[in-house]
Amino acid sequence: VESAECGDAGERALMALNFDGVDDYCTFTSAASVNNLGPLTWMAWVLPDLFTAAFGRMWVKGSGTGSARFISLLRSTTSFGLAVDFSTTTLTPHAALNLVRLGQWDHWTLTWDGTTTATGASIYRNAIESATYTATTNGAGTVTDASFVGGMGARPSDASGDFDGKMAHMQMWNRVLSTDELRQAMLLPGSVQPGLVQYYPMDYLGPNNRQLHDFSGFANHGTSNGVTVFTTSQPQTTQVAVVPMGGGGCSY
Repeated sequence: VESAECGDAGERALMALNFDGVDDYCTFTSAASVNNLGPLTWMAWVLPDLFTAAFGRMWVKGSGTGSARFISLLRSTTSFGLAVDFSTTTLTPHAALNLVRLGQWDHWTLTWDGTTTATGASIYRNAIESATYTATTNGAGTVTDASFVGGMGARPSDASGDFDGKMAHMQMWNRVLSTDELRQAMLLPGSVQPGLVQYYPMDYLGPNNRQLHDFSGFANHGTSNGVTVFTTSQPQTTQVAVVPMGGGGCSY
């Protein structure tokens, strides 16, 4: 079990990863803790700069039909959604039109119960669920992503669907969080630990600006491909009490 060191509170609260929308992304390896997730809860603080591709991929595991899960910003509807590429029909719950706001920080959460029913997914901006959904296509068939590496910022297999913007405090659980847990995790990233399989503060890259450290306890560390650390003005609510592997923790 690893532990984390406490950094300077002022510096760490003002850092995020910057994705250029061209060829920047991070990868994480295939591991039992992140393979074939569903049910799941995903969340992150996101500041999109531009829509440079049809899909600005925030989190990806897999490659295509029958093998993939995508959590993305959607250019055509200026929205946010999940796509699970089942072998017959893709599951596609998408949030309301024009919900994505360029140039400002918003907190995004997606929950999915793991079924093929689109109503099994819920999408939240700043802890408020989308009032309507623009796409509610149910899935059909099978899906497995166990043999694929994962990615953030683009699909690693071909670097497609590039996200252009900043992202911080990305968290993933292998269960659907309650409403109270969603709010807690938004304001105190890393503090809701049951089922947590990924937590990247995204405020620091390790040796040679390459390693993205996972604080979930599962060591799903990532690798940066061109992504840089960016000094920004994150919302004050992202100053968090990180509870790293092994307990203890530090406030910043």
